[in-house]
Amino acid sequence: MEVILLKKYMKYILLVLVIIVGSVVFVNLNSKGTTQNTEKINDGILSDIERYLLMTKSQLIEELGDGYEEIETGAEGLIIAYYYKELGLTFSFSDDNEVVNVDCDKTVNINGARARMNFSQIQAVLGKRKIERYTVQTFESEEEEVYYEISYSIGNCLVYFRSFSEDGSDSEVFVVLNSQKIKSTPDSVNSKKEQIKYPIFSYEKYQDVRAEIAEIFKDEFEGIREMYSESINEVWVPIALVDLNNDGQDEVLAGLHHIYYTGSSGTMVMILLERINGKLEIKFNFGITGIVIEKDGTQKDLYIKDSSQPWKTIVIGKETWEWNGSTYKSDLEEVEEE
Repeated sequence: MEVILLKKYMKYILLVLVIIVGSVVFVNLNSKGTTQNTEKINDGILSDIERYLLMTKSQLIEELGDGYEEIETGAEGLIIAYYYKELGLTFSFSDDNEVVNVDCDKTVNINGARARMNFSQIQAVLGKRKIERYTVQTFESEEEEVYYEISYSIGNCLVYFRSFSEDGSDSEVFVVLNSQKIKSTPDSVNSKKEQIKYPIFSYEKYQDVRAEIAEIFKDEFEGIREMYSESINEVWVPIALVDLNNDGQDEVLAGLHHIYYTGSSGTMVMILLERINGKLEIKFNFGITGIVIEKDGTQKDLYIKDSSQPWKTIVIGKETWEWNGSTYKSDLEEVEEE
């Protein structure tokens, strides 16, 4: 009787076994496929990003194709960036159409770290880093907007993880070239980048220069202290030293950041100062700019270009300032004149 029952149900038993074995094989194959895709992204993505950061817009499109989505980015949504969904990468460009910044979405694996991870998860795979706290003051409400950031130098890139939460939850990831390391790249791809420099500013260094600027603007600064409440009566002055005329002596780029100069826009006035006979003097005033300088002095809105003129070209946002033989002139002024 038992043998008859076994024969009767044998085909059903075999069918179940086939289904189970098939399911296991399917799961294993699917898992292998997933692992291979992840490893492919993880192994090559950062070196690819570094290469993309050395390209122009046309070179990028030639390699990646035109299957991108145009998105608005920047502080006021005035910058058009290209988002390649299949890569998970968004590219921002300079006015010269060079790639300057790459944002990574949560599908991009950078040595085990991704967007949307919190700082603990990121540091667990990339190593411990100090969590920096930055503030952006909103003059209209006299309140500060706070965000937090950790960064890593990987290869020739700086990788930033930024969040508006102290624990880093829902983090964003963006990558830029590390200008201090880019000299190690081959000359064939580095020649373009050597002609462009993004100055790094400081809100605390260069105390001697800072004192001279305070003396130049002594009356204005004192007036601001008297005019505004104690919480917003100090002018923030980020400073960068750059040799703009190849004379071996650094000129001074200084921002004047206060509602007195720019209203409630939260931007700053940018001035150029030159040392003449040992005394620091104002060379040129670029007026109100949209430049944003982080607390650590980094910025992505102003860069210096080599020029055939005695003074180098300065690009601030979408405005290019070139030396005309006696002073700096904006390309936007020429458009207005026409």
